[in-house]
Amino acid sequence: MRDEGVPDWELCDVCARILDPLAEARFAVVPDSSAVRMVSVCADGWRLVVACGEQHLRELIAAYQARPWIPAELWAGRVERAWVTVPVTGRMTVDVLAARTGLSQVQVRAGVWLWRQRLSGRWPPPGLLPA
Repeated sequence: MRDEGVPDWELCDVCARILDPLAEARFAVVPDSSAVRMVSVCADGWRLVVACGEQHLRELIAAYQARPWIPAELWAGRVERAWVTVPVTGRMTVDVLAARTGLSQVQVRAGVWLWRQRLSGRWPPPGLLPA
């Protein structure tokens, strides 16, 4: 019996075909500097991908292997998580963000800069990521 709220289907990340996760879905975990979970730091930098078969799974893995790893992208996600998940009591400083994220002050500053670039629509720069 399945848990309430857990769908009994998945979508292929390549073709969006509806899949039975127990019978036909193929899964892989791939490195991705943009992947940050809002509730758990242990999965930061890793993305679960779902495919309808071995060919689409190979395509997904190859696409993520070709994508550059951008440390500041991971830091930006951690800054965002700290910003939105913990109530702010007082002023949000670099020291406070460093304590909440486990990052250095330099990493926090780079993450904040990139996070602002994302919010303003100026990230990623043209040509940085494969089409």
